[in-house]
Amino acid sequence: MRAVLLNAPGEIVVGEVDDAGVRDSTDAVVRVIAAGVCGTDIRAFAGRPGPVAGPACGHEFVGVVEDLGADVVTLRRGAVVVAPFMFADGVCVQCVRGVPTSCRAGGMWAVAAGGAQAEAVRVPFADGTLVPVPVDVTDERIPAVLTLADVMATGPARRYLPELLAEVLAGRLDPSPIFESTVPLTDAARGYRLMADRRATKVLVRV
Repeated sequence: MRAVLLNAPGEIVVGEVDDAGVRDSTDAVVRVIAAGVCGTDIRAFAGRPGPVAGPACGHEFVGVVEDLGADVVTLRRGAVVVAPFMFADGVCVQCVRGVPTSCRAGGMWAVAAGGAQAEAVRVPFADGTLVPVPVDVTDERIPAVLTLADVMATGPARRYLPELLAEVLAGRLDPSPIFESTVPLTDAARGYRLMADRRATKVLVRV
C-alpha cells in the first residue's frame, strides 16, 4: 500500500509499505479517507527533536473499518471512525481514569504503530481506541471530525472525542477552518512544505 514516508529531514515521499492487516484479535484495519499534517510532523520534517523520527508519518485520521480481529465487539466493517492521536487499551487504570495517553500498552501512530498518512492503518486495541462516526465518506463534516483526532483536543483526546463529536454532528462546533489547504496523498510533500513555510496553518491529506 502507499504511505507518506520521511526519508530524511526535508525529504517527503510517497512509497510502498507492507499492507495493513490484522495481527492481534483486538486489531482493526481502517482504510484512511482523510489524514492531517501536524506540527509534530513538521518538526521531524525540519530535523528538530520530537517523537516522530520517520519513516512513518501522521497520527490523525478518519477512515472506514475494513477488517476486524475476532475479539473486537464495538465496531463493524464499513463503519466510519475517527482515531485519537494515540491508541490505548481502554481498560487499564490510566484509561479508566480518563488519561489514555498514559496507557502503558498504548502508543502514538507513526512512533509505536504505522503512520496515519497512508492508505490504511492497523489499529491496536480497536474497541478502546476508535470512535464510530454516524456519517458516510462523502459527508462535508469529515474535516471537522478529523480535527478531533488531535488539534481540537490535544492532551487526553480520546476522553473528549465522543462529547466533541456530538457537538460537530449537531452543527454547534466546526473546527474545520484550521485546515487551510487540502492535498491528495500523492502530493503530501507539498502539504508539508506549505506548513513548513507557514503558508498554511494545517493541511488535510485526502486519501
